[in-house]
Amino acid sequence: HRGDVDRGVNASIRFLLTGVLPKPDDNVSGAMPWHLLHLWYGRQFEETATKAAALIGRPAGVTPAVRLHAVRRLGSALRWLGREEALAQVAADVLAFEQALDRSEGLDPSRHDTWRLWALTFAGKANEAMAVGRRYVEAASAAGKLAERWEREHELAQVYAWFGRTKECVTLLEKLLRVPSLVTVPYLRLAPDWDRVREDPAFKALLTDPKNSAPL
Repeated sequence: HRGDVDRGVNASIRFLLTGVLPKPDDNVSGAMPWHLLHLWYGRQFEETATKAAALIGRPAGVTPAVRLHAVRRLGSALRWLGREEALAQVAADVLAFEQALDRSEGLDPSRHDTWRLWALTFAGKANEAMAVGRRYVEAASAAGKLAERWEREHELAQVYAWFGRTKECVTLLEKLLRVPSLVTVPYLRLAPDWDRVREDPAFKALLTDPKNSAPL
């Protein structure tokens, strides 16, 4: 539904710019997968996990991109809920899905690495995950792929944060704050993705540096 999607997109942009999440009467609950993102940002981990699992379990109509978004929300919520056994199963399922993706449909081969990246992350395989993440970023190094590279660097920064690798995480975020990426100070301040690094002085410095909140 175009209207649901537009409301979801607008609510997400508002959060990135202001840190304000949609209210119940904003009518974005039907805007999947945006609604999942808003639940995650609002730290409603139980509901995030439940709705992400339901979206993944739909028999049809879920594209690989939407499935991956739901998988990432599910895995992240399970970790914050301390459900390590369920998280391990998600990791196995993600890897199996990636291996079954049809490579004959023109999918950029490097896109398979985003599935591997999150499978390895959910499995707790830090060194392997970060190596895949760096390879994934470098695959978008061409001059015409700047926006895609920023998107991939954003994912890699999230993985660094997952494993508490603050130095690498902050280095990427510092760059992304100063280009037209989806990374903003309100987002860094509030989103659970950064909980594992947010007490580090270098991360806190990102939030207080005036340059990072100035217009691009």
